[in-house]
Amino acid sequence: MRIIMRCLLLATALASCTYREDDVSNHPQARELIGTKYKVVHDIRAYGVRPHSGAEAEYIVITAPPGFTGPEVAFEDTVHAGAELTVLKVLKTNRLLDDPYTVIVRLDHTDLHTALPIQLELFNTNVGASALSLNPAFYQRIAPAMSMRASKLK
Repeated sequence: MRIIMRCLLLATALASCTYREDDVSNHPQARELIGTKYKVVHDIRAYGVRPHSGAEAEYIVITAPPGFTGPEVAFEDTVHAGAELTVLKVLKTNRLLDDPYTVIVRLDHTDLHTALPIQLELFNTNVGASALSLNPAFYQRIAPAMSMRASKLK
C-alpha cells in the first residue's frame, strides 16, 4: 500500500510540473547581453515549433547542429553564415536537464522572413563558456550591448 501511495504522489507531482519562462532581462548578468549583436559564423538551423502536429508554428528556434526533429517541427530552414542576430530578451526556464536560459533574438540579413518570435536556447551547441554566453564557434560577437543611457542619448 505504501508503494502505491508513493507512486501516486510521484505521478501527481510530475503531472503538476509545467514549463515556465521568466523574463530576467533586467538582472545584472542578463542585462549585459541585451542589445548585443552577433554574426552567424557557420550555417545553423531554424525550426518552426508548434504545440502539436496539426497546428501552425508558434515560434522559431534557431540552433547550431545537430538540431532536432519530431512532430512539433512545423518547418525547417537554414540560416546561412553572415546572418546577424540581436539579443532582445533573456528568459530563465525551469528545464531540469539543460541550462536554464533562452534568448529572444531579432534575425537580420537572412532569407528567413517571419513575424514569429525567434528563440535561441542556450544549451547544447548554442551555449558558450558560461550559461549566459553564445558559442563563439557559431556566433561571433560583433557589437556589445549599448547601455540604456547611451542609447537614450542618440
